[in-house]
Amino acid sequence: WFGGFDYGANAQTDLFELWPSDGYVNGLRGNLPFGVIDPSTMTYNSTNGCKIGKCNNADFTGSCFEPADKMKGDFARSYFYLSTAYWNEWSCCETDGTNKSDIKTWMENILRDWHAADPVDDLEVSRNDVIYDQWQHNRNPFIDHPEWVDQISDF
Repeated sequence: WFGGFDYGANAQTDLFELWPSDGYVNGLRGNLPFGVIDPSTMTYNSTNGCKIGKCNNADFTGSCFEPADKMKGDFARSYFYLSTAYWNEWSCCETDGTNKSDIKTWMENILRDWHAADPVDDLEVSRNDVIYDQWQHNRNPFIDHPEWVDQISDF
């Protein structure tokens, strides 16, 4: 995600960064950034709709991973949370979609679109509640207050 497992001031153990996934699909994704793929370049399409291919973006045309529609907003809000909660905490690493704790503009724009198109749902609220009540005792504010995304100009 944001520059390496050992460089995020314990972000690597934050439950808002960790998601259950199909091991095969997650292995294919590797470190690919999130993005909208060009369908003509698709090299993989999972049974739940995750895709790998070339990004359909003028600012980044490398390979990217497009999650299933029902998860796009959830992942966007996770990125916004991580970028905010661990701002200036990552001590290394520029990736195709991030630079330390900053989300690159091209990917941030896509995540904002996903956030708007896939609003917070009951499952996401329940996950936020369980993480707060049973584990970390903190919440993802962008689940509780999705309107805050529009009040932040740059993640």
